[in-house]
Amino acid sequence: MNLISQLCNNSHITDVETSQTTSGVELLSKAKKRCEDFKNQGLQTGQRVFIEYGNSTSFFIDLFALWLAGACAVPIDPSNPDIEVQQLINHCKASYRLIEPGNNLTETEFSKLSSPNAHADLILYTSGTSGTPKGVVHSLESIEQRLRCLKQSVPNEEFRKSLCILPTHFGHGLIGNCLFPLFSGAELFIGKTFSALSIQSLAQTLNHYEITFVSSVPSIWNLLESAEKTLFKSVIRIHCASADFTENLLTKIKSWSPTADIYNVYGTTETAGWVSGHKITSSQDAGFVGHGWGMQFNITGSSSEELGNILIKGPGLALEYWGLPELSEARLKNSVFNTGDIGRWNSDKGLQLKGRNDDLINKGGLKVNPSEVENVLLTNDSIANVSVFPVEHSITQHSVAAAVCFKPNTHMTSSELENWCRAHMPAYRIPSYWMILNELPVTIRGKVDKKLLKELFLQKQERHEI
Repeated sequence: MNLISQLCNNSHITDVETSQTTSGVELLSKAKKRCEDFKNQGLQTGQRVFIEYGNSTSFFIDLFALWLAGACAVPIDPSNPDIEVQQLINHCKASYRLIEPGNNLTETEFSKLSSPNAHADLILYTSGTSGTPKGVVHSLESIEQRLRCLKQSVPNEEFRKSLCILPTHFGHGLIGNCLFPLFSGAELFIGKTFSALSIQSLAQTLNHYEITFVSSVPSIWNLLESAEKTLFKSVIRIHCASADFTENLLTKIKSWSPTADIYNVYGTTETAGWVSGHKITSSQDAGFVGHGWGMQFNITGSSSEELGNILIKGPGLALEYWGLPELSEARLKNSVFNTGDIGRWNSDKGLQLKGRNDDLINKGGLKVNPSEVENVLLTNDSIANVSVFPVEHSITQHSVAAAVCFKPNTHMTSSELENWCRAHMPAYRIPSYWMILNELPVTIRGKVDKKLLKELFLQKQERHEI
């Protein structure tokens, strides 16, 4: 109850789609009413409830209502097909579903099952249909710990008018972009996700509401690149996550918001959102995400020049992975989170990300870091965007493949690309395969969808287009 009161205290939510503003007092009042409605419909403490919509004031009313009722909220991607929703329901044995805003609870086959979990208040799923779903469990306490660390670590004034266009069913969108501004007593403006936005509506929203803070992913700036320039005059702070920061990305952001401070931020679902950020001023800052915001980083290498696994310790870490005790033991042990990311430490700029362990390409025993190849390729004047990924090889285990998007009115053949690479990187890093695309596929979180890239590659290979 204390956290929910703090979230509603002196804050406002404006739904950009309806232009309707709801004060914190109204928000809490409506959440309490919904809480009583849910209890009358049979909701019990500890039961898990899916919220199958997001990015609206109704979402927050229902989220807070579930927490007031002592239930566990499970926000999911509204675009999930029914078969995936059912898989997730089966995985966490959810008792109820909230399918549309304002609707009653819909029972599942587990609604009468007595399987409460008192310490789970929020489950955020980070994977879907393939393999075992991975649900990250947070309590209200762990969420509040992260919010308090952020309040002590970043200038709250810069977040006074915050716009969220990231999905509210995952950590960066929900906790960093929404709960933190509310916790700080700011005005939260909630809109469609970036994937559903028109270019013009984003510019109009930022300027109409005099937004001071917006968090983004590279896909947003790629969309804006072809639009007529409308400077974002009121924006003073921009967070960019979900990708390695490049000079090309910095240039794109500065062209729309030349006076804003731009931060490359780091955080995961397991850390309840942001744990650090580094102000980006030039290409020399690429990959750096700064010192911890109330968190401690540990790199398993023996010196600042060596790459190592990134471990995070501090308040706000997830409690467990739902129903996956072995994974919880391996990744979330003794209040330390083994991120699976690799990086190195710099005393001035803090942590520098260098990719993920499971993204490394093993080419005959030589390890190729995709981000290092991508950063070099992006210095080519003809290349607008690129993603490097592994493909299977019968002898060397992996070969290096690259999906490339060219800038307007430019083009290079595979041979020309390979020749250019010979002058800019070691031979073992040069891609063996080139896939030319108009744009890179991205997930709803704004990350390049490498699974889909590999599928496209195999399809093109079968058609002898590669």
